[in-house]
Amino acid sequence: MTTTKNFQKRKKEELVEKFIVSEKVQKEIENDTPDKSPEEIVITEDMTEEEVREAEQEKAYWEIVGRLKDELADGSEYNQEMKFTNIRKIWSIYSTRALIYVGIEQVSIEKIDGKDYYCLNNQFIKYQAHDILPVDISYQDLLNYLETEAIITQYDTCINRNQKSHVDYFNQNGSQISENIKMQKDEQFNIEVVQSWETTDNNEPRFIIKSTKGDVKIYRLLVPNSSQQGRYTTFPLYKVCPEFWAQLEKEQAN
Repeated sequence: MTTTKNFQKRKKEELVEKFIVSEKVQKEIENDTPDKSPEEIVITEDMTEEEVREAEQEKAYWEIVGRLKDELADGSEYNQEMKFTNIRKIWSIYSTRALIYVGIEQVSIEKIDGKDYYCLNNQFIKYQAHDILPVDISYQDLLNYLETEAIITQYDTCINRNQKSHVDYFNQNGSQISENIKMQKDEQFNIEVVQSWETTDNNEPRFIIKSTKGDVKIYRLLVPNSSQQGRYTTFPLYKVCPEFWAQLEKEQAN
């Protein structure tokens, strides 16, 4: 009887927690600015060069966001589980030249006893390219490639994103977990954590880091090495679709 009561108490506490999260998420969603259609952004002859540049950038951003959301909703023809709907935000687009990584935030709805409970999920999605992609690939060419050639091969469900404890861990252990990081520190690079997260099957944080020295700026993905505990495998990353990143910064500032 005690075991049953404890189980019921736990379930009730979990439901209360889901309710609190759901209410918070719904309020956040209600305050979201709706996505724009690129056609809404009109460029006129009386605009200055700066205004035209900004309008073209915003137009490109919303085309990237809209087409990526549509493409990810279609998912992988090889794995029907890899469909990503109710995407709220796209928070990153990187390439290793052979792989493309897209970070997204989704709204998930769980129905319990006829009531909808909302929560936010983050995914880090990996596309496999069939070719080596140029670092300066245009956003139109990249989107066309994702839609017609690249295949979604893996995704991480990201939990506990961007925790201070991750940054503290990296700052204390960066030179020990990666020889590459040690070399850059020895070369006086300034290194910072840009993104971090854990996954549902591994509580060791993954990192996207930025190393800068003068005009040199390098991004890397650090993933726990499954065969060497406490060590990380490092992958070079390139920010692609500069229009996306420039406008994303503006959107986040608003």
